Order: sequence, then structure tokens, then C-alpha cells
Amino acid sequence: MASIHEESPKHWRVTFTLDGWYKNIRLGKCTKNDAKTALIYVERLISSKRLASAPDGETIAWLNRLDQKIYDRIVKAGLAMPRQTQKVPTLKELIDKFKGTFTGKPQTAVAYGHTTRNLLAYFTDCPLNQITEQRADEFRVWLDKAQNLSRATVARRIIAARTIWKNGQRWKMTIENPFTGVKAGNQANEARKRFVPAEDVFKLMDACPDALLRLVIALGRFGGVRVPSEILLLKWEDVNWEKRLIHITSPKTEHHTGGGSRIIPLFPELEGPLKDCLNQTQDGEVFIFQQYQGKSLNLRTQFNRIAQRAGLNVWPKPFHNMRASRQTELTEMPNIGPHRACQIMGNSLRVAEPHYLMPTPPEELVRLALSIKTSGINSGITLAQIPSLQPPVPPSTKTQSGDKTVDKQQLLPQHADKYRYVHKKSLGAAGFEPA
Repeated sequence: MASIHEESPKHWRVTFTLDGWYKNIRLGKCTKNDAKTALIYVERLISSKRLASAPDGETIAWLNRLDQKIYDRIVKAGLAMPRQTQKVPTLKELIDKFKGTFTGKPQTAVAYGHTTRNLLAYFTDCPLNQITEQRADEFRVWLDKAQNLSRATVARRIIAARTIWKNGQRWKMTIENPFTGVKAGNQANEARKRFVPAEDVFKLMDACPDALLRLVIALGRFGGVRVPSEILLLKWEDVNWEKRLIHITSPKTEHHTGGGSRIIPLFPELEGPLKDCLNQTQDGEVFIFQQYQGKSLNLRTQFNRIAQRAGLNVWPKPFHNMRASRQTELTEMPNIGPHRACQIMGNSLRVAEPHYLMPTPPEELVRLALSIKTSGINSGITLAQIPSLQPPVPPSTKTQSGDKTVDKQQLLPQHADKYRYVHKKSLGAAGFEPA
């Protein structure tokens, strides 16, 4: 259908026949591989011309990236329409529109802010059609090498960039998404995972200057509650002392069906800190953490001071790792397991496996097995106390006969004692048949 020819050293042209006319498109100085790539797209344009169909998106994107001089030659050959004088949107215009329409959580907005800052630093405010797949790959390498970011952070920013461009495609600001094929990698950073032993948490609680901070740490480690988003919404009416349950409101998962709240057991480790705060509650206070309402919390700084006072080294992501440690514990408890642990924690196995679950140190396995100073098997929390975790009701053994209640077991043959033979005498040597 079409072919390439070298006019002079490193100067190529594409030749083809269209409507009985011999035509050529001079590509100028380029490599043979570039000429072969141009040949593929020209053949697609010829096919679209003959079949009166629109070119595919990849071909249109190639046309948009072409130099104006080469594009005019393709127009002259009758394979494309002249370019409109419409201005190509820039990267900053895309970012500004994305920020103006963003409706997610404030922390998610901060994460996207880091990504947009990196995009503008690397690409500057260039037209979107100049950001190709190759440059997107180079951007990922730049994040890794020049910015010295962790693999998990690089993965999150590549995924964020992909989302920004996907919105740009919906808004008709760009035809292709250069980040579609860029390998993001694993968002979980294994190097920052730490199992937090219960003994260290008890030391932290002893070193806390007040009851509220003691409760924050207890809820984060033994309740698996998200800090600070979920603790700030806790109300005293959410604590059911009689049934030993706590109602947790979760803004992080409220966009999922039925994910706006969950029920967790009132674990023994939470009871003391909760009662200490209750004794200090003033009349009319609705929230458990009433003093924190409407304030900008900096719990990380306070946590570092408490850890220093307790003689402990601060581990990475302190509150996340405490929550992950609790999920690991609950998953390994035979009467709870992975599914119920996810129900208590308010996540899914798909999320828990890469981001929460971690190997348990041997000494922690021993402590769990012996149930020393920890909730779980011998904690007094039963599955019947959790509404959605109640065991099935055993079938009734009673039946109604007129006005009398008859026990079904009396109507059935009784089982023999498992330690007693049914037949006292063994079978004779002759067997069943007569001799």
C-alpha cells in the first residue's frame, strides 16, 4: 500500500498511490525506525480515506504531535484536514481545572498537590500534546532517581498523574493518556512496616500526660481505629457499655455502600481509658474528644514526645502501624480470622493484605497463644456481642403436639455410648450363614 525510500543519507520519504495518483510525503532528516513508524500511520490514514472512516485515536494523537511542516505535507497529500487554530491546552490549565473540580477528602487533595507540583517542576507549563509516553516514562525515572522518593510514593504519584489525565480526556482537553502504560509499582512500602508490640503500647500509655492522649493510643492500637479521622467523630452515645460495643463513624469509607460506619467490640484494653475520660467529662459534652473539636491536631509531635518519655524509638507511620498490628493480631486469632478482622477494622482483604498484614514476631506469637494481657480468645468478648458476627441459631429440638410440647430427641433412637459396643457378644466363627 505504501513504502519508504531513502532520498539521501538519513533523509526519507513515504510513497503511496491514492485514487490512481502517485504521491509522496517527504519526512526530511530522520532515522529509518522513525520513517517506519510514519509509514504505519500513513497506511492507517490511507485506509481511513478509502473507507470514509475516522482515524483511530492513536493515529490522531500522532498527527497532533507532528511538526507543522510535516503535517502540511500530509494535508497536501489529501490524508488530513488543515489544523484549526485552536490553542492546545497546557499542563497548568489541566491541573487548574482538576483542582477546581476536585471533591475528595482534604488529605487526598494534599496527595494530589504533591503530584501536580512534581508534574509542573518536570514538564513546566508545556502544551499537553508535548507530553508523550516516552516523557511519562522519563518522569517516573526522575521521581525515583532525582527526587529520591520511595517506590511506594512513586507508585502513588504515577497513579495520581494517570487519574488527572483521565479527567483531561473526559473534558476533551487531550486525546491520549501518556501515563496509561507507565508501570506504577506497589504502593505498599514494606520497609516502613513495623509490628508494634502490646508491651510498648502499655509503656506509651503510662507515659501519657493526660487521659485523652492515653485513649487516643489505646483506640489506635487495641481498637484499630483510624487516627485522627475516626476518633474525632466518637460520641459518648456511641459506646454501649451493656453490650460492650462501640459504634465507629468512618469518613474515609463513607463513599462505599454501607461503609460509613461499623461496630467494634469494646476490648478490655479500651475500657479503663474510656472510663478515665468519662470521669473527666463535663456536663453537656457530646464528643469523647470534645477538647479536640475545631482544632488543628498535631498528634504526631505529641506522640514523639510521649515515646521519648517512655524510652522508646519512634517507628515509621506510628498510628498506621499500630492499626496494622491490631489487624494482624485479630487475623491470627482463631475465633476471629481474616474476614471478621476486616469487618472490625473497616477494610477489605484486598486492602489488608498489601497494606496492613505483616509477619508477627515470634515473641508476639507466644503472647497471643498464652493470651497474656491482651484481648482476643480470653478477653470476654464473644461473637454474640457483635450483631453481624452472631453464630447461627441451632435448630429447635421441640415440636408442638396439641397443647403439649414434646421433645424430638425422645422420638428418636438414642445414640450408643461411644465408649461402649452396641453388641456385647462378638460374631461367632461360623458367621451369619449356617454351617
